[in-house]
Amino acid sequence: PQSQAAVARIPEFTEADVQARKITIVLDGVQDPGNVGAILRLCLGFDASLILVESADVTNPKVIRSSAGAMFKVPWMQVARDDVSSFVKKLDRPVFRLEKTASAEKLGAANIRTPLILIAGSEGQGITLETKGRSIFVEHSSELESLNVGNALAIALYTLQQK
Repeated sequence: PQSQAAVARIPEFTEADVQARKITIVLDGVQDPGNVGAILRLCLGFDASLILVESADVTNPKVIRSSAGAMFKVPWMQVARDDVSSFVKKLDRPVFRLEKTASAEKLGAANIRTPLILIAGSEGQGITLETKGRSIFVEHSSELESLNVGNALAIALYTLQQK
């Protein structure tokens, strides 16, 4: 617990605010508030916007605390699962799915340019959205089943910034 408290107005961002960033992260079913807060911080650090689909509520006190204020600065929107496809079409950007599938390309080897949409799912379920896109993955030791979604996004955002 912090020694201070405040009352703040929840920011309302528009589609134009989301589209103004070169990278839009779509979180699919990420329920852990600590992960969502940390991902908001990543978005702030790497100039990305955030779309939440059936993910932890950004106004959850744990998300607010772990975002360290980023939830007030990063353009974010909650989008219903049924509306994701039309929302992604409106953004008119290439879509990449951060997942390790048989056809996935190594993140560092894939020829990727911004602006883009990057979809990430929960550790337990992965990406359940049917939104089509190129699959990319962060290479790691085979001893590890998967990376935490926040860690994978940190590596992906850093790598994309270097291109």
